[in-house]
Amino acid sequence: MKRKACMIVALLVAIIITFNIAYIVKDEFFYSLNNLPTGELLREDKSNSFVTLSTGNRFFVYEIKATHEHPSAIRVAVKNDQTGEDRTIYWQIGTLENLISWPEDQEGVVIINGVPIDYINGYYDCRDYPNFTYTSQETNTKRNGL
Repeated sequence: MKRKACMIVALLVAIIITFNIAYIVKDEFFYSLNNLPTGELLREDKSNSFVTLSTGNRFFVYEIKATHEHPSAIRVAVKNDQTGEDRTIYWQIGTLENLISWPEDQEGVVIINGVPIDYINGYYDCRDYPNFTYTSQETNTKRNGL
């Protein structure tokens, strides 16, 4: 009886350790913009084409305050009022800056803190860059949808 109990405990410990390792590996190598903290809404912006073309894209800027577990961060989500689609297009840790502009010569592009993003298909995730800092290399522009 004692031996059976020890075997069951050892099996449970092995299962728990396996799940913990799998979860750590998943978080380390497979992350997405879908499971980010929501944060506090700072403001809402509308694209330049909102009025002229009635595309209905609105940008929501969220601030995630720093805690002992993570640094401060900025998250920007875009929502299309016509389709109802809502998705995060920008994630940057270690900053509270949130400057948004729209270049007049590029339709469907937004520049957030100096990062050009095709807000229809592209995104920016600071975790994809060394030292969590944007660099304007040709390979990086594909990820941003440009």
